[in-house]
Amino acid sequence: MKEPSDLPALQHRIDLLFRVWRRAGGEERSAQEVATSMHDHEIAVSAEEVVRWRAGTSTPTVSELEALAKAFPGESNTQYLLGGGDAESIHSQLELVLELIEGGIKDVRLRREHAGVQQRELTDLLERLRAQRQ
Repeated sequence: MKEPSDLPALQHRIDLLFRVWRRAGGEERSAQEVATSMHDHEIAVSAEEVVRWRAGTSTPTVSELEALAKAFPGESNTQYLLGGGDAESIHSQLELVLELIEGGIKDVRLRREHAGVQQRELTDLLERLRAQRQ
């Protein structure tokens, strides 16, 4: 697993998937739900092990990471967790989505003329605005 310098540690990436890819009602998926989904992908782990990965007290194998990635929606989760390819860009996108979620924003549309907006700048702006409201 490659760990680019701007990419956070694995446990933070796992935690971010939990925080972004929520149930339809808005609550986070439980470790048990994720472990059950991983079992559907033929990787047997306990909910406690998933909790340890998220906390960084245990490290999953590559095959466990691949199954963990499939437990969440999205096609680039495996690449993100393994730290390959566009992992830094994926991380930036997930952070932006998290800021939108935590800020209570339900719908966002960027027009083509705003396509050059840097995700990191937008994420930082949303984070500052949310902090000011609290």
